[in-house]
Amino acid sequence: MLVDRDIRAMRNQIIKVVLFFVLFFIAPNGLQAGKDLAVTKLNGPVQIDGKVDEWSKLGSTSWQNVILSNSDWRDSTNVEEEIEDIDISVKVGSFNERVYFALRWKDSRPDVAYKPWKLRGRHYKRRRSVDDMLVLRFRLGDVFSECMLINKPYVTDLWRWSAGRSNISGFADDMIHRFSNVPFDSPSMEYQGDRGLLYFQKNMDSGSGGWKLSKRPVKGGEYVVSGVNNLSLPTGSRADVAAKGVWSKGFWYLEMSRAFKTGDDEDVVFSQQTATEFQIGVFHPGYKLRKFISKTLRITMNN
Repeated sequence: MLVDRDIRAMRNQIIKVVLFFVLFFIAPNGLQAGKDLAVTKLNGPVQIDGKVDEWSKLGSTSWQNVILSNSDWRDSTNVEEEIEDIDISVKVGSFNERVYFALRWKDSRPDVAYKPWKLRGRHYKRRRSVDDMLVLRFRLGDVFSECMLINKPYVTDLWRWSAGRSNISGFADDMIHRFSNVPFDSPSMEYQGDRGLLYFQKNMDSGSGGWKLSKRPVKGGEYVVSGVNNLSLPTGSRADVAAKGVWSKGFWYLEMSRAFKTGDDEDVVFSQQTATEFQIGVFHPGYKLRKFISKTLRITMNN
């Protein structure tokens, strides 16, 4: 005979399974219809400084709202725990064959330290804390999926802005993500997909970046030391995406820009003839890194 405790346990398990399928197939990972974002033909270039004030003067007046869904399945027996979505405001513009993005989202505090060193006794130990991040994930090729665990080969061009790394160099990390249902020739990560193992590779584009992890500090220094060192400006394909974010009064304001076409086969090409599909992702650090992802979005250039 079932007791109340057993009934509650069964109910909790059913809710977990339902939440999993809702998150996996509908929000945000289901292959659902996307949203078209307007691209404003600007009357001048945007200065990439994160201040966004000049957009209205350049012809872009209104923000477009996009919903980002929490992509984490919270394995908790607390069935009252809510999985909240967040809003992000977006502007997209073009000028002289460059695309510009302005993004604004709420964040109660800026997390700008990436794996800092903290003095423990007489020695420094690296902390695991990470900085705030936003990514734009673009379709490359004929196949695209909102679900990273689908067992179909596809490739994405990914721009990663990070508050404690990109902001010191003025450039987003330009990366390539590859997914396959068969093993790669080179090392990759393995995940359990929807129909068997999935193989995943993520690599930086060619060139050098504008930051690197710092070495362990000498003894007797400051209590907390930055975990990142600033280098010279990025080179090669890693210098493609200009980016700068500013936190003010509970909001992040971020600007990003890149040429329509870079000449690199691993970079998305923005076109007047074909819509570009992409997703927005926001990462909030904390006790557990939380990820919020949009459904598929589309933009088409106009100059």
